[in-house]
Formats: sequence, C-alpha cells, structure tokens
Amino acid sequence: MIIDSHLHISYLGEKKKNFFDVKTELLMSMKKHDIGYSIVIPDNVPNPQCADMKILAKIIKDEKQFFSMGTINIFEDLNGQIKELETLVIAKKICAIKLFPGHDSFYPIDERCLPVYDLCVKYDIPVVVHTGANIGDMDCAKYNDPKYLVEIAKKYKKIKIVIAHFFWPRMKYCYKLTKDLKNIY
Repeated sequence: MIIDSHLHISYLGEKKKNFFDVKTELLMSMKKHDIGYSIVIPDNVPNPQCADMKILAKIIKDEKQFFSMGTINIFEDLNGQIKELETLVIAKKICAIKLFPGHDSFYPIDERCLPVYDLCVKYDIPVVVHTGANIGDMDCAKYNDPKYLVEIAKKYKKIKIVIAHFFWPRMKYCYKLTKDLKNIY
C-alpha cells in the first residue's frame, strides 16, 4: 500500500480554484496512481492558496483516504492553540504536528515550540519539521538547520521527529548529522 505522507490541499500559479475541487482532483490522482492514503498538511496561517487547519477539517471531514496533521503559529495565542491541538489529537482528528521554521522566522529550539514537543511525547505522535531552503529564499534554512533537531531529539528521547524535505539542498549534511539518532526520521 502506498501512503503519500506530505500533501497540501492547495493551488499555486493557477486560476483561483475551490479547495473542494482540489480535493476531488487529488482523490482522482490517488486512484490513478494506486495511493491508498494521504497525510495532508495544513498551512499554519490563513492562506487563500493553501488550506489551513479549520478549512482542511471541513474539506476532508468525510474522506477516509485522508489523514490530517495539525500545526501551530507560535506567534499567536500559544496556550489556546496547544489546547486545540490536544483536543484534536484526543479526537483522532490529527496524526502529527507540523512546525514551519524557515517559512516563519523561528528556530525549532525556540521555547515556544516546547509545548508542541511535550504534546507529541504525551500522545506518541510525530512532530514534522519543515527544513531546507524555500524556492526563492535560500537564507530561510538558517532557521531549520537539522543541528537544532538533533538538540531536540537528545533532549526528548521519546519524541519522533520527521525531517520534511531532508534539509534540501544540503541532504548529505542532514544525513550525517541525524543518521545515528533513532528518534529522527
């Protein structure tokens, strides 16, 4: 069985679409390519081109082929967002939490991320961390260098860290730093 583990319900560079139409296209593509399930990642801020958590919940509500991650904007109501994420984890509405250092100006070792790590350990779900350069912004990788994830992995022995994009384009560097840590994927 094939599981697409990194999917967004979004459209870029196309004429404005409806997110429900994008979902329908994704379902057709999954069927065509024999993909059984997809894990959908919401944007952590309202975005007219990429579904955030509230919109994503409505879009995939009745679709058994989709699982959702949760996410957080560490610059806003941190306690409220952590409570919401915990409610979603308990209700099995999310299967992981994604952080976006590099998209946003913070480091994974920022103390505002610590409640996310605590939540992931408490409920044994992975934290997925955006790493590497963004197209058009090579400097953003300073925020998501895997050296910070190594610190988190050593501090939280029971956490499962998934490195999204494997610190592209410096993938060999990422592998060298993380290859011996059993809680980094």
